[in-house]
Amino acid sequence: MRRILVLLLLLSAASAVLCGCFRTTSLPVDELPDTMEITEIATEVPEPPTIDLQAIVGRAEYDLIAEDPATKKWLLSSAQTNLGNLCADAYRSATGADVAIVCAGEIGDSISCGDITVADVFATLPVECNLITVHATGEEILYCLEAAYQHLPRGNSEYLHLSGLSVVLDMNQNSTVMTDDMGNFAGLSGDGRVKDVLIGGAPLQADA
Repeated sequence: MRRILVLLLLLSAASAVLCGCFRTTSLPVDELPDTMEITEIATEVPEPPTIDLQAIVGRAEYDLIAEDPATKKWLLSSAQTNLGNLCADAYRSATGADVAIVCAGEIGDSISCGDITVADVFATLPVECNLITVHATGEEILYCLEAAYQHLPRGNSEYLHLSGLSVVLDMNQNSTVMTDDMGNFAGLSGDGRVKDVLIGGAPLQADA
């Protein structure tokens, strides 16, 4: 399974490379090089990598879901799913981090039981994103979780799928998340709804 996780991550990066090949930059007219220089620059543009979209990169023993198979309701933005956790596991495996998180808005289609192709991976991870590793305190992790789950039970693209940590939410507790004029997290006005956070089976220490 770890090979599939890393392949999912690497193929997402390949998608970013493909998109990056066609980026352009505007220059003021007086900064443009002459025709010969432009020709030389153009000939140095690399050819986009050739990828066999039908190549098989793994196999799923069961459906990896983004939506409810029966109702077609989108689940990624309001509930943990095996597909969301698989993506988070891939990030954690690739970086060696203690925990990993992935926003629901980064994940696309479900993956059906059976062979997984490159095309399936691109459909599942269609968004060009950078994979970043940071050092965070327990308090920062707690605030991140509070912000991510503040809108529940209503779904939102900032809902986080997790790897390496478990969380208990008190849904009887209204969110006390405060935001500034720009909509950025600004703290809590009271008790939070995130309870019993475990990392590697150990309780989260807010001051660690």
